[in-house]
Amino acid sequence: LILSLAIMVSASFQGARSVVPLIVSSYVFYGMANYFSIGIMLKYKPKYMAYIQISVAILNLFFNAILIPPLGIIGAGISTVLSFFCLMVFTFAVSQRLYHIPFEYSKLLILELLICIAVFIAFQINAGIWLSIVLKIMLCFLLLSALFVFRFFETNDVQNFRKVFNF
Repeated sequence: LILSLAIMVSASFQGARSVVPLIVSSYVFYGMANYFSIGIMLKYKPKYMAYIQISVAILNLFFNAILIPPLGIIGAGISTVLSFFCLMVFTFAVSQRLYHIPFEYSKLLILELLICIAVFIAFQINAGIWLSIVLKIMLCFLLLSALFVFRFFETNDVQNFRKVFNF
């Protein structure tokens, strides 16, 4: 992502580089919130999603008011991370109350932590364009390997993976 900023935008937008990791992390939380909303949808209660989103929008305004004056664009990024994290937590809490789903919490935590670590490492890579691409592809394979090491995948997942990739 940072690499694409260097290639596709003018120098006047290069300052966004510092906030991109925060925005990427925010959307990981947003994706998890969507994942957790299944209970709300199964119970046909979309109004709860509206209540959650309005609450999070108000929280975002509060976080912005506190964090932007002292931290500028980084404060806005932190505010976005905090808001999407709250969206994930609120959605999870309401959804589980309406329709309990026994998620594999340890696997979700491992996945979240490994993705955050990989994103952090990826944003530290500051080599030439081609070397950065190669290193980031290697990082993706390392992330996948770490998921295997932490037994994220079930036996049938591994078997299906082998069938798809013929090994």
